[in-house]
Amino acid sequence: SLPLGPSHGATCIGLCTNMLMLRRDGDRPATPRCRPSIMCLGRLAIGSGMVLMLLRPSVSLAQESPRWFGGGVIGVSALSADANHVVTAESLAVSLYKPENGPAANVLVGAHLTDYVTLQANYIWNQNDLTLLSTRSESGVTAFYEQARDSTQHAVVADFLLYFRARESRFRPYLSFGGGILRLESETSGSAIIAGARPPEREFTESRPVLRVAVGIDVRTGPGWSVRYSFSESLSRNPISQRLSPPAQRRLANFQNLVGLIRSF
Repeated sequence: SLPLGPSHGATCIGLCTNMLMLRRDGDRPATPRCRPSIMCLGRLAIGSGMVLMLLRPSVSLAQESPRWFGGGVIGVSALSADANHVVTAESLAVSLYKPENGPAANVLVGAHLTDYVTLQANYIWNQNDLTLLSTRSESGVTAFYEQARDSTQHAVVADFLLYFRARESRFRPYLSFGGGILRLESETSGSAIIAGARPPEREFTESRPVLRVAVGIDVRTGPGWSVRYSFSESLSRNPISQRLSPPAQRRLANFQNLVGLIRSF
């Protein structure tokens, strides 16, 4: 290769090519001379080319591997509890609700955008039994109620999944986050104990925005099949707490442990 001088009028493309060429064994690399601005452009072009070369195998793999997938997972749902109290010199009021663990299911479908980023749509269902309790004492008069209820949640959520290993790996842990719409339905179940107090209405239904985060892992078990385990938390406003007397303030958290099968196609 020939050294460049002011009289040659080399272009930036010729400069980049000259920088990457080496002479025969025993010779030193050619040392180009140019203005600092052109040198910066050359280094930027070389760096961009190296990044593209590193990403090329991942892109080709994503094109060859199945892009779409679907499946279902089932498990256990646990709701957060809540309580409140108000104390004055003349009265005392306490309220709370206690949830029980219940079944949960998640039907999902998604697409791999890259080796490490996936978009997933979910329909999530869970059912939990509740016990609501409230008592109030004022001027020597006490009123209270205990009410058994059940609650059912339906949610449609879109998630982004960030994987920590490439798609050809057998074990693929991930972190996901997303949001959607939650519909909560609740009605009384069984008998209630009421003494001078007014419990919540027999049935109520509310729809609220919901945020969802999860961690999990996909384990490939065969061609096109994987086992998935996930632990998720959903957070929304709490229509149950708002119906206590006195009302409580904590948001409704829904924790789910789920396991199931994923099919790529």
